Amino acid sequence: MLRRWYSTAPQVAMSLIEDLMREVNMLNDNKAKVAKEMKDIKDKLDKMDLTSLSDRISELESYQDKMKKIDQLEKQLAELAEQMKNLPTAEEFDAFVTWPVLDEALREERQKYMEVCTDHDTLVQLGEDLFSVSTGPPADKAPAKYVGGVDSRTHIPGPISTAAIVTEGSSLNSTDLLSLGVLQRLLGAGPYVKWGSDIASSRLNRGVAQATQMPFSTTCFNANYTDSGLFGLLATAPAEQMGTVLKAAVSQYGAITKGDVQDADVQRAKSQLKAAVLMSMEDSANVLEDLALQAVETAAYVSPDQVAAQVDSITTDQIVKVAKRVFNGKPTMASLGDLSSTPHLDQLV
Repeated sequence: MLRRWYSTAPQVAMSLIEDLMREVNMLNDNKAKVAKEMKDIKDKLDKMDLTSLSDRISELESYQDKMKKIDQLEKQLAELAEQMKNLPTAEEFDAFVTWPVLDEALREERQKYMEVCTDHDTLVQLGEDLFSVSTGPPADKAPAKYVGGVDSRTHIPGPISTAAIVTEGSSLNSTDLLSLGVLQRLLGAGPYVKWGSDIASSRLNRGVAQATQMPFSTTCFNANYTDSGLFGLLATAPAEQMGTVLKAAVSQYGAITKGDVQDADVQRAKSQLKAAVLMSMEDSANVLEDLALQAVETAAYVSPDQVAAQVDSITTDQIVKVAKRVFNGKPTMASLGDLSSTPHLDQLV
């Protein structure tokens, strides 16, 4: 048997080798075929527009979201339709409620309301009793008068001092009302830019800035009342600089009374006043307040456009004239803080 096996072994080995060779050849053929298929797939992918494909996928996702919303709306509509079934139809409503019956019901409710309410004269009398509303002639009262000449000083230790110097201004009915408004803007009525120095548009700040390098604040004060008004300046500065600041600010008032004012500066001040008036009327609450105040105080109404036209008619000579009247009035001064370097009123004017 061993001899027989040895005689057949070479044949078996050759057969195995041939089988292996056939499998290797098949693998090589499959490898070439797979490589060719991969190359074909790669060529197809290169030719495809992936961006367009991504957009189409996004559209499909968006479409799915819209379908979900439509399903929700259909569900809500179905619920609403179910609720509508519980309401009476037009025929059922007419059968139970008629207009004559409804009118009669409303008349009965109105009669009940009239029975519990009082007449108009009684209501007026009740309002007069509760709110002291007088229907008689107005009480005679003497108009308030500006006195002036007061120098009020309150010394409080600290690094800052504040002082105000005013004279008699104009009342709400005065012909100088708008002229003083222009003069206030000419001298400086506060900064128009947040955190700005307000030197370019404020004559007061411009004059004081030439006298001191320390921080300070000055503004023109203008208050108008029924009988009179107050016009002047308000200044805040380090205590040791208050004298320098006040003298420089007061000198600007005096310079205007001597005619030291340019037409261009007056025009700018007029534009600022008109802008303030017109912009305040952008608020409906301010419009109603203005209507009420003018009606109560002057028994007349001047529209914002009329005010703007009157401001346009003001001349530089009028500004100088009203400045002289105000500056030559009897001044009043009030100061607060460390007043060791704050001059008295008679030392300034």
